[in-house]
Amino acid sequence: MRSHDKAYSRHYNLYNRHANRVKDKQDKFYHSKQWQSLRQLVLTKQHYCCQYCLLHDRVTQTKIVDHRVPITFDLKKVDDVTNLDVICPKCHYLKDKFEAKYYGSAQGFSKNNVPELTEIKLIDYYMNHLDQIPK
Repeated sequence: MRSHDKAYSRHYNLYNRHANRVKDKQDKFYHSKQWQSLRQLVLTKQHYCCQYCLLHDRVTQTKIVDHRVPITFDLKKVDDVTNLDVICPKCHYLKDKFEAKYYGSAQGFSKNNVPELTEIKLIDYYMNHLDQIPK
């Protein structure tokens, strides 16, 4: 079992975590003290509650913090606390699907020429209605 885990980790690191310079910078940032401080600040401020679930009157506690505008699209927002939200795994999965379609940021290689969406209600709408995303 361990050899499988090591092989998987090696493959994941090569093709995802360190696929290019942008991904490499992201990985370094997510292991920094700066990120740990920002993450804790957001978790505390948002009471560990998924901000997307709250829009639907659901309270889901989690420890995941996500960039509202993905940093693969706008690296300048990497440490912008107003661009960070607590998000549960289910919403994070939906948001990743939305980002891949809207921003073209699934692997960080190419980007669509679209305006940034910063309004959480609009992001939530498109997360749950992928067929309604403007082209």
